[in-house]
Amino acid sequence: MSPKKFETNAIRTQTEQTQHGEHSTPLFLTSSFVFDDAEEMRASFAEEKQRNIYSRFTNPNTNEFVEKICQMEGAADGCAFATGMAAVRRVLRCPLFRA
Repeated sequence: MSPKKFETNAIRTQTEQTQHGEHSTPLFLTSSFVFDDAEEMRASFAEEKQRNIYSRFTNPNTNEFVEKICQMEGAADGCAFATGMAAVRRVLRCPLFRA
């Protein structure tokens, strides 16, 4: 099987369908996510469990965006910022924390 074309990766890389069977990724317009119990919440905040906690930290839409960009650019991982200045600030501050 030949590798997928750039355009195919751009379109087909997306989050899994929910129980509603939507055709494309829905917009997750929420600030926080529900936990089954206090232990799940504790484990999530302690980063022992990978899941969405709060939209400013992680969000299914942002995760899909990062996965698509990484797939198209051939990168192992990536991150997204709300503004260009936030990205510039992060790049400039990285060398300061290597010590």
